[in-house]
Amino acid sequence: MTLASLDRDHRRPLYAVPTTREQEPARERVSDAWPDFSTELSKDEIRVMVQKNSPARVLWQAIWAVVYSIGLVVGLMALLAAFGVR
Repeated sequence: MTLASLDRDHRRPLYAVPTTREQEPARERVSDAWPDFSTELSKDEIRVMVQKNSPARVLWQAIWAVVYSIGLVVGLMALLAAFGVR
């Protein structure tokens, strides 16, 4: 919980996040995830998601994004150097 104090009254803390009693979850929710994603996926959809999010593929895409960004910066620097812009 975060506490904040007002300039005029330092003796009494102001709670930035109010304390509330525990509330039971709504009955119409299917999962505890937010937003309320449905968990009814077919085995084929799950298989496609697993292949799409495999660690090797995610790592390759991250490396490619970094290399692409560095390439754009180097290309821009070379272009500016060719035109003599400082």
